[in-house]
This record gives sequence, structure tokens and C-alpha cells, in this order.
Amino acid sequence: MVERIFALVAEDHTGAKIARSLTEEGFRAARSKKGIPKNFVRDVRRERGISSLYETHKGVEKLESKWTVLGLARELGGER
Repeated sequence: MVERIFALVAEDHTGAKIARSLTEEGFRAARSKKGIPKNFVRDVRRERGISSLYETHKGVEKLESKWTVLGLARELGGER
């Protein structure tokens, strides 16, 4: 399951999306009756030093040639 989490993180999926995907694929957490909670995904990432999608893109002014709120605010000389 950990390898699957790494693969989905590499595809830029959010923690919630990863948890949903794992649950749909039949994975279950030992302490959850509802499949994989997003907190489980967060904990696995943190334990292994893998940043979340948000943490990876935080502070970025453009993503795929498109402005982020931060980037546009800086370009226009304002605050976000």
C-alpha cells in the first residue's frame, strides 16, 4: 500500500484523492471500518518525508504557465 501511495503522490493527487482511490481499490486500514482515511495517507507521507501537493506548490508563482493567486498578486504589486 505504501508503494501505491508513493505512486499516487508522484501523479500529484491530494491526500483525500489518494485515500479514496486506495479505498476503491480495496485497501483497508487496521483501525478504520471505512477504508483508508486521509489522515492515514498524511501520516505515511510525513513518516517518509514526502511533501503533500499543497506543500510542494506553496510559494509557487506559476503552475504549468498559469498564475497562482500568490504569483498574480506579486505581479500586480498587491498582497494575496
